[in-house]
Amino acid sequence: MKRKLLAIGAAVLLLVGCSGPADTKSPTVTITQPTNNTTQNTNSVRIQGTATDDREVKRVTYQLNGGAENEVQVAAGKSVSLDFTVSGLGQGNNVVSVNAYDGANNKGSASVTVVYQPNAPSVTITQPANNTTQNTNSVTVQGNASDANGVNKITYQLNGGTEQTVTITPGAQVNFSFNVSNLAQGNNTITVNAYNTLNLKANTSVTVVYQPNAPSVTITQ
Repeated sequence: MKRKLLAIGAAVLLLVGCSGPADTKSPTVTITQPTNNTTQNTNSVRIQGTATDDREVKRVTYQLNGGAENEVQVAAGKSVSLDFTVSGLGQGNNVVSVNAYDGANNKGSASVTVVYQPNAPSVTITQPANNTTQNTNSVTVQGNASDANGVNKITYQLNGGTEQTVTITPGAQVNFSFNVSNLAQGNNTITVNAYNTLNLKANTSVTVVYQPNAPSVTITQ
């Protein structure tokens, strides 16, 4: 009997030893779009980003202004892409929090503030695509802005810097195209601001990655 108990004890110790250390590391959440303090005239916003974990991200939720957690449909894995829409924004500042959980229920979170201003203009960047990587330190930004009262000013900011005025012809529908130089190596955020005649502002942003040693790629057709 004593020998049998010793054998059982050894087996239990072996199983405990094989279970490995406890998982205490939380997942990492990164929100890539929209940028913080984006101002828009619609009460819904598209959220994009990633959630990563050294073992596995099991599930993802979001909260609007500290409310109930809402499930986001994702495929579990070490790296999970996020792309979903949050509706029901209130006028003014809104905080969207994204939470990622691993198998041990450790939670990692990230948040972004979105400003809903119903009477603000609409502004869209059509070029370059978000997260474009290039080997030159300047980029051409193109897009459009519209407002029923008229868009009378467009500015841009590089990495949160001073607003720079873009030359436009004011009107209800405005197209813009301008060059941004002096990109820093790595990620750069270019924010375009559109103002209407009531001086209400909307903005949108794009990330451009300047990598001096990257190859050049051109699409001709």
